[in-house]
Amino acid sequence: MERMIPKIKFELMSLEEIAGILEWAIIIDKGILPTSNYVLQLYPELQNIKNWKNFSSNERSNIIKKLIKDNYINSKNEYKNILCNYKIIWEKYNNDFMYNLSKVLNINWSNELKVISVKAGKIPIYPREIDTHSFYIGKMEEESFIETVMHECCHFLYFEKWKELFKNWKIEEFESPHIIWHLSEIAIDPILNNSEIQKVYKHDFRAYKNFYSININGKNLMETIKNIYNENTIENAIIKSYEFVLQNRNNI
Repeated sequence: MERMIPKIKFELMSLEEIAGILEWAIIIDKGILPTSNYVLQLYPELQNIKNWKNFSSNERSNIIKKLIKDNYINSKNEYKNILCNYKIIWEKYNNDFMYNLSKVLNINWSNELKVISVKAGKIPIYPREIDTHSFYIGKMEEESFIETVMHECCHFLYFEKWKELFKNWKIEEFESPHIIWHLSEIAIDPILNNSEIQKVYKHDFRAYKNFYSININGKNLMETIKNIYNENTIENAIIKSYEFVLQNRNNI
């Protein structure tokens, strides 16, 4: 079967996009001064702002934009160079990875996924947007960069496969804290450690650390899911692993 090969479009994040992600990080921190050392390491100019919860989201974003504007301008050339390097690195893997991932998941890339947007900037967290097929990254070592791009591309195609298998899906269920999101993160291990992906990039892909320490009825969660994938077609693996996590959702 002929398979479409999507491309990655690398872009520099705008000031507004960075401010939006920093504002989101502040909300995650319960509306108070962001205490993450990494946030303050990147943007020390935020450390003296108090009472974030007294402002609206729009007001927070505007305050952040004003405070980080000089920082953003000064780091622009550095991130342009980072983007150039990312493009060179990814070019070696794109076609083979996209093709083999579609083989593993037994689904072609759709026209909607012809271009996947990767936006880079000086940010403390790396969110993704399922509906726009885009995600955000910062300054990373080569290995972490390759792993991150493969991880996020896997999510995009995994959810396309999900839509094929389950007709009554809702896009909000593809995000935290929904059980389908949890399952997509667990599935990263068996999917990306598949031999077809390992031919492209030899790497030990890992899901979130906590998934490896969960035991259900005396059996390790991750090992159970990996066995399901090893013993079934991809279609049955996704369905059966979903049935398993639904039955044991209170323990996950």
